[in-house]
Amino acid sequence: MMKATKESILKTLSILLFMMLGLTGYNSFSQNTIRVEEGKIYTSCNEEVVMRGVNEMFVWSQDRTGTTILPEIAKTGSNAVRLVWTTQGDETELDQLINNSIKNKMIPVAELHDATGDFSKLQMLLDYWTRPAVLSTIQKYKKWLIVNIGNEVGNGSESTAQWVAYYKDAITQLRNAGIDTPLMIDCGGYGNRESYFLEGGNELLEFDPLHNIIFAVHTYWTNGDDQAKIDRLNTMIEDAKLKKLPYIIGEGPQEAASPIACGQPFPYQEMIKRLQEEKIGWLSWSWGAVDNSDCGAPNSVFDITSNGNYGSWASTFAEEICVTDINSIKNTSIIPQSMIDPTITSCGTTYTISASANPGGTISPSGNIIVSENDNQIFDITANIGFKIEDVLVDGSSIGDVNTYTFSNVTQNHTIEVIYATVPLPPQEPYVNGVPQVIPGKIKATSFDLGGETVAYHDISLGNDGNGIRQDEDVDTETNGDGGNIGYTAKGEWIEYTVNVAQAGIYNIEVLVASENSNGQFHIEFDGTDVTGIQNVAATSSWASFVPQKISNVTLTKGEQVMRFFIDNGAFNFSTMTFSDDGTIENNFPLADFITDKVTGLAPLEVSFDASNSSDPKGNPLTYNWDFGDGNIANGQKVTHTFDTIGEYTVTLTVDNGQGGTDTKTITIKVVDQLPTSDIILTYKDGGNGSATDNTINPHIQLINNGDNPIDYKDIIIRYWFTSEDSNDLNFWCDWAQLGTNDVLGVFGQNAGMNYLDISFTANAGLLPAKTNSGPIQVRFAKANWSNFDETDDYSYDNTKTAYTNHDKIAVYVNGNLVWGVEPSTTLSNISNPIQIKAFPNPVFDKLTLNTTTNFKNANIKVIDLYGNLLYEETIQKNTNIKNMDFSQLKSGIYFIQVKQDDDNIIVKQIIK
Repeated sequence: MMKATKESILKTLSILLFMMLGLTGYNSFSQNTIRVEEGKIYTSCNEEVVMRGVNEMFVWSQDRTGTTILPEIAKTGSNAVRLVWTTQGDETELDQLINNSIKNKMIPVAELHDATGDFSKLQMLLDYWTRPAVLSTIQKYKKWLIVNIGNEVGNGSESTAQWVAYYKDAITQLRNAGIDTPLMIDCGGYGNRESYFLEGGNELLEFDPLHNIIFAVHTYWTNGDDQAKIDRLNTMIEDAKLKKLPYIIGEGPQEAASPIACGQPFPYQEMIKRLQEEKIGWLSWSWGAVDNSDCGAPNSVFDITSNGNYGSWASTFAEEICVTDINSIKNTSIIPQSMIDPTITSCGTTYTISASANPGGTISPSGNIIVSENDNQIFDITANIGFKIEDVLVDGSSIGDVNTYTFSNVTQNHTIEVIYATVPLPPQEPYVNGVPQVIPGKIKATSFDLGGETVAYHDISLGNDGNGIRQDEDVDTETNGDGGNIGYTAKGEWIEYTVNVAQAGIYNIEVLVASENSNGQFHIEFDGTDVTGIQNVAATSSWASFVPQKISNVTLTKGEQVMRFFIDNGAFNFSTMTFSDDGTIENNFPLADFITDKVTGLAPLEVSFDASNSSDPKGNPLTYNWDFGDGNIANGQKVTHTFDTIGEYTVTLTVDNGQGGTDTKTITIKVVDQLPTSDIILTYKDGGNGSATDNTINPHIQLINNGDNPIDYKDIIIRYWFTSEDSNDLNFWCDWAQLGTNDVLGVFGQNAGMNYLDISFTANAGLLPAKTNSGPIQVRFAKANWSNFDETDDYSYDNTKTAYTNHDKIAVYVNGNLVWGVEPSTTLSNISNPIQIKAFPNPVFDKLTLNTTTNFKNANIKVIDLYGNLLYEETIQKNTNIKNMDFSQLKSGIYFIQVKQDDDNIIVKQIIK
């Protein structure tokens, strides 16, 4: 009884405080927010809201304001999005993120993630919510904003009474600070114990002076089987309905039961069906622009997309819950009409405030802002670097250079316009000892010029988000790579370096890059001229695993210039940039280069190293010193070494020209205890009419994965051998495939007089799951002139197979290794006088050497990718029996070298980069 009396007094005082604040002009405004009533959620225009959407970890993304990610989420039709943030997040970026969510017609549910599982950190969250800048943001967007106080605060050790007490204090602090939006409260026990809100929810609703609380359950339920989980859901629904408690599923439904039960399935289809029947909101975890670390990373079962882009579904579950299921977001989400058109009749009388800013800064919110009668609207004004606020005009009248303005008790239309003036910028100066950095040479990423934002660099985030040097700059430096790196890159950012090019000529560039995905792109400019073109960054094994990305044939002019490193698409890290000439510029430094006959194999592994390609620009004799990384060294141009122990070894060659010039090159040798194996089986049937002499070849195939692990389709090549009988061009079609016809590719080749078709798959094809099959893949090909084939003696053809049957005369390769089938013998009668070619090393890193046992006649060499694109072509003269090819500019993947002689003899080699 004493407790009830105390709570009644607190509640009365809170209501009185709200009234007093309203009378004194404090930032607590009339109710024009989302509200709850009888267990339902409504807009301020009395439209019922049933939330459908996702979570995304914006605070840890490369797009913290949601400029690119939110439009992708909006394509699902979501009407709400949960914005993951922390107390370390920039207040201005949070403002922009909320604003962008509303612009994309999604209700923003902003939450703080710092106190997950820990009530001792709850006060830290409340202190952030009540910062003046954050309060201003909340008031600006209160019509649509929901404040989710904290993510999963409490680990389940707290009682319901303690949970209630903690949140009563939180409600009091937030309401006293003037926050009148709905407050969302996660259940205890890391959000997944619904008993907290079922037992204590009405007490909190009654305690809140505005009675505007929404509860959130995170359905990471591991109890029992699927039916037990559905029973639990139904029990929660009935109990909450009886008690008229407003709530949503704040994280869920999901594919796996829980991050601690990754292999346990979850009945998400039945759950979204029941939630739709009961009109209960849900927000699934999580969109995937930021990879989850739960249940494997990157791209765990909790990622909806593989890269943050709509349509790049990480799983069948993801596509179903977003688009294809009858109860998906796309099929059930209803965006409130007042969010689309705030002037609808149900919103009552409204007015328009037109907000604009001249070049030089921003006003937030901007555009035509619809405000309800007698409501208030705050505007925040900022100036860009190099500008200042000169004046603000309200309804055409000057009010000075203010950085915020509030329209109170609006009863008419208004305008607000911001005028900016320029201010002098600091000079741009070299960072290293005040002098330009020299090319050729190494330029460290973190040695960018002095001058700051817009002068020496442009970085979209405020402050240095990394742990590297120069913490006073806004560039995000880190300590990885070669002497530090720049990370958290985002599209449109750039960094400049003042350099001095010693000699005009053609240079090669190596940029150390690292990324967990393959979305990154950059180019390099000198004095405003793009000298490299856009370079695509391939995925490395981690954000800290740096590999050299080589750019050849870059023409530079002599003298002092400003070099700009421009980020065309972010999400990669870069470190040192090394500039070297291509041999056309006189220098005194040798070039270290070598090849090996293998880079991986079983222990003990004997490897031959050949440094014959090393050179000196002036022809000075070289000495060769080898360090095999296992404690052993050797000297000589050609050496052989045996690695006895399993492991990875970095082999380093150092060449010395005796004139003070040295150079080094390294390679990694992997020694394993067993080679990779595959459980792939190929079945085949003849898809034609049974005739061996018609104009179309119709192999129908099916892959079976009997292994325990999925296989990436893009790593698979299927080879079908045939004879074409003439030199006509060939055309390929995929008529049907369970995985999608657009993801099936065909490339033709010829080897020792025999033709073959290589069937491969795009990166979008996804995975061939363990213990399952691909489904039929029905392809066909024909000559360009539609003349007949003679398949009678074709190696892979078998018209007796009219049902899918194992067929070992069609080969399957995974990552270039033969895992199924028997390749045809070169003694077959239709093979005559083949040219013999060795291509090494394979896999290739930068230079590929072609060597023949007999001299070429005049020969044409082509490099072709998996898509049939011609990347390189050259004619080789007679009596040339060795050719070095530059693969350094090519991305990692599979390529084909086609060599065709005057007599039309063709050989094709598959090369892995």
